[in-house]
Amino acid sequence: MRQTEQETQEQRAEKDRDFMQTPNAWPQWPMLPVKRVVNGQMQVGTMMETSDSSPGVQPVVYLKNMYQRYPLWHEVEKLEYIDFEGVTDDGWKVD
Repeated sequence: MRQTEQETQEQRAEKDRDFMQTPNAWPQWPMLPVKRVVNGQMQVGTMMETSDSSPGVQPVVYLKNMYQRYPLWHEVEKLEYIDFEGVTDDGWKVD
């Protein structure tokens, strides 16, 4: 990977982290669609602001398209992260 591509990816990750941590800027608040590529396949997810969404709160990605009616949110697999850097390190980007 060339240096400029790596810098661009790092800049994108930083921009995504900043946006993920600013729920009041999310166009579809309280939900934020995210995506990543896993084994060559696009995977979609949704982050949600909760009443606990404040600095120090651990982010969660629900493996569900935010517009899907079923399965219900409490039935969906979710990935919990220690911090937002972990979310972007795992390949998630704001969709």
